[in-house]
Amino acid sequence: MFSLDRSLLDSRSRAAFRMRLYGETDELFIVVPDSTRRSLDLGPRVHVTTTGGRTKLCQLYGLVAVGAKLAAEMDVSIVTAQDPFFTGWAGMRVRRRLRPRRALTLEVQVHGDFFGSRYYLASGLMNAVRYATARYCVLPRADRIRVAGQRVRQSLLRLGIPDERLAVRPVPLDQEKLRTTVARNLRQEYPDDEKIFVYVGRLEPVKGADWLIDIFSELIRTHKKRYRLIVVGDGSCRRQLERRAARKKCADAVIFLGQAADPFPYIKGATAVVFPSLSEGYGLVPLEARALCTPVIMTDVGVANYELEPGPEVRIVPVGDRAGFKQAMLRI
Repeated sequence: MFSLDRSLLDSRSRAAFRMRLYGETDELFIVVPDSTRRSLDLGPRVHVTTTGGRTKLCQLYGLVAVGAKLAAEMDVSIVTAQDPFFTGWAGMRVRRRLRPRRALTLEVQVHGDFFGSRYYLASGLMNAVRYATARYCVLPRADRIRVAGQRVRQSLLRLGIPDERLAVRPVPLDQEKLRTTVARNLRQEYPDDEKIFVYVGRLEPVKGADWLIDIFSELIRTHKKRYRLIVVGDGSCRRQLERRAARKKCADAVIFLGQAADPFPYIKGATAVVFPSLSEGYGLVPLEARALCTPVIMTDVGVANYELEPGPEVRIVPVGDRAGFKQAMLRI
């Protein structure tokens, strides 16, 4: 398996937990690009190796070199790429390099709704290059395309991908951890707040946290509400979002916690989980929130209207509908 997720190098991460679950049925050899070269075992059947290489280009070619060596030595029959872009390209190269000697199945995973949304085509040259690489180079050559949910499956069918090449494999929930989670008593920590909203996720442009802060500031200013927003997660936009909260005069009501090893107590203790993403292929956080009996307010992305249906405790609004999202936060 080729993955760009460096959190796999931390055995305590959620990604590492998911790989151990997959390792219960298949032995996994995972290659991750990184500047240093090392190997570790996440479990008896889950092994991680990094590429080494100072630059991203060196690491990309390292994926091919290390992947081809592992596939040949470990009698690998399936090469899995965790995205249809550069790891997908690496998977193609490994299959081509070994094809004269053995047959390899190339499986490409598509986690984001890259082809059902205009977001990626309209968000810069690099994303346009990724889109073209996936659509015209990698996906047509993949033997099997794995998706987590029905939204991405429908997008790929509209793209002309035959249904027999598509496999839906939902991301597993940590049922044991969900069952034993004790809610954090946020009401006791913030006794003066009427509602406490929790956002869990990466702080990147596609996640929509910027306009969530705008909406939240309007609720406080216009509706005179004593609300609290707790942001659990980190990313390239964190400093920008902190400045935005200060500029919107709601910094006192927005708490940036950073990355949390276990966000479940915050999810379980919230009035509602907010999920304002602009594009999403699946969306594990809303499913986890509902498993913890916490209401969800989310945009119409990922699991919305597929695995997660609207109802009194699941409010789904169109992407970018600030007024609708604000009303949902008022009424939940």
